[in-house]
Amino acid sequence: MSTTTPIFPPISEPSFPPPSQGAGATGATAATAAPRPPLNPEKLCSQLGWKVTAARRAIFKAIDKLDGYFDAEVLLVQAKKLHPAVSRATVYRTLPDLCSNGILRSTEFGDGHYRYCRHDPDAPPTAEIYVVDCGRILKVPAPFLSWYAATVTERAGYELIGQRLQTFARCVKKKEDVNACGSCEHQPAAVAPAPMR
Repeated sequence: MSTTTPIFPPISEPSFPPPSQGAGATGATAATAAPRPPLNPEKLCSQLGWKVTAARRAIFKAIDKLDGYFDAEVLLVQAKKLHPAVSRATVYRTLPDLCSNGILRSTEFGDGHYRYCRHDPDAPPTAEIYVVDCGRILKVPAPFLSWYAATVTERAGYELIGQRLQTFARCVKKKEDVNACGSCEHQPAAVAPAPMR
């Protein structure tokens, strides 16, 4: 039998704000937040050193229209609806720059497939639940996350520069009935297409 020795002294519990009314596990926290402002193509292109083009305008408008998580192919389809000349290459070149400049946040769940969402540095911390059966990603409030990450990082002698909490789950209904995913209320309206190979 092995025993583990704690490397940190006991940690006092954080004081949490009272839970907000109506915030559920399906990302209802976004519903209570102020509406996010639309992306400004001129300002962003200037900030990134890009020319303002019709394709980039379409990509920014498509990002504004997409809610929650999306992948590059979903963004491409939405942007092409706004301007048919948007190319796959422009979308794939644009996404990393938008992430590195804090406009989008990329998430990967161990499958090599990146999903993106708008980044809001002022948003309260959330945890991501990835449902492996259908690929749905849920954001749930995680008020303890900032406190925990800062506490353990500082006690280990480091400076916190970021944090993320991801959990992986299976649908309970699918466990009971393998055909449940087609009719489950958790099933997203449109599952993102598989990545290009």
